[in-house]
Amino acid sequence: MNRHTSHIEHFRGAKILRGEEVLIENLDGILSCREKSSHRREWHGYFETQQQIRLESGVHYKLVLNDGRSAEINAGEIRGVDPTGAKMHVVEFYVVGDLHYQGRPHRMGLDREAGARRSLRG
Repeated sequence: MNRHTSHIEHFRGAKILRGEEVLIENLDGILSCREKSSHRREWHGYFETQQQIRLESGVHYKLVLNDGRSAEINAGEIRGVDPTGAKMHVVEFYVVGDLHYQGRPHRMGLDREAGARRSLRG
């Protein structure tokens, strides 16, 4: 029987960078890690941002969490889920590689000290 382990976390106060340029500050969103039976991890998530802020599909950005973790991400806007005239829109992302903590890969799940966290098993 194969078991997959997942962790989900609500992050606050994050930043999105393109190179050294800060594109978005004080970002709130969801970050999820799923470890497959092969011990390979997949990181993904989403956040809302102001309507006028657009991220280019296929461009790699850097997500920096307020606890020091960071990751290279590929982000894309979710089309058709925002009501006409909305001030915010949803952006989903997946992590390219792994989530890093102070320059080294983060090994299993999410930091226990890093805000609200719950385990999902399935």
